[in-house]
Amino acid sequence: MAPLLQSRVEGAALIGHNTDPSRFTDEDLKARLKSYVKGGFSLQFMLDIALSDADKYLLKLSDLIVSNIAREKAPTSCDWCNDPARRITELQVLGLTSDHYLPPPPVSD
Repeated sequence: MAPLLQSRVEGAALIGHNTDPSRFTDEDLKARLKSYVKGGFSLQFMLDIALSDADKYLLKLSDLIVSNIAREKAPTSCDWCNDPARRITELQVLGLTSDHYLPPPPVSD
């Protein structure tokens, strides 16, 4: 880290503030914060590499709804519910360590 930034960080003068306002204005950074995916802003603009796997990847197995339905008849709607007590443990998880499968909550007729 540059000595100037290091001295400012140690003095806590930069915490929560823009380090180079001539390159990115506060308004520009606010707009970028809204447009980046979760964790992307921290990685690109705050150099925070301590993201968990859950924050690094947008799609997770827990986003997938696993359901046994007949070909001829399917529900008109299906909701997503992240209830840990409902995790499907009979299927082998081939994703990240924290991934899991979830069944749908009760569905419509």
